[in-house]
Amino acid sequence: MRYLKKFNEGLEETNFNSFLSKLDELKEICDGQLATLYDEGFELNFLISKVTHPKDGLMKVVSPSLHVQLVKKEGWEMLSYSWKEVKDYFIPLLQLLSRRYVIYPSFDSRVSLLKMRQEDRIKIMLSTQVAFHIGSGDSHSAARGLTHKYFSLQDVLDDKVKLDKRIFSISIEIGGEL
Repeated sequence: MRYLKKFNEGLEETNFNSFLSKLDELKEICDGQLATLYDEGFELNFLISKVTHPKDGLMKVVSPSLHVQLVKKEGWEMLSYSWKEVKDYFIPLLQLLSRRYVIYPSFDSRVSLLKMRQEDRIKIMLSTQVAFHIGSGDSHSAARGLTHKYFSLQDVLDDKVKLDKRIFSISIEIGGEL
């Protein structure tokens, strides 16, 4: 009995392997859209994982995911930047990605969803969001009180992002192809 696969286990492995095979293509899309920012010290960090997310508001489904994070670095130090510096490059990238891939809800996994108000939990888990890691300092090591601020994907695409603090990273979770 120990050699028998769980229900849908083979399907999950197939989905993950299919997602990994398209990873180079996805990275090329990101690199092509952000080439100008790379010359100014920006870079994309990629982290592959499996995420659990709601489907149709009821079921939780495990899917492969690519966490993409835009940061600005000088040597090993993360630098802050403004939305104005990156929006003309990042918005077209999001438009392209959202037409081709599933964008998952994004939230700070270090904060327990159980500690949030019910309405906030539902909003985060059922909406596609872009996470902005913000603070008041100029560099990551000097910044105090770094927090996350979330905007819906549509608000970012419509350039309705209003931040009074500096950005240290922008993150999205990308799933499989549409």
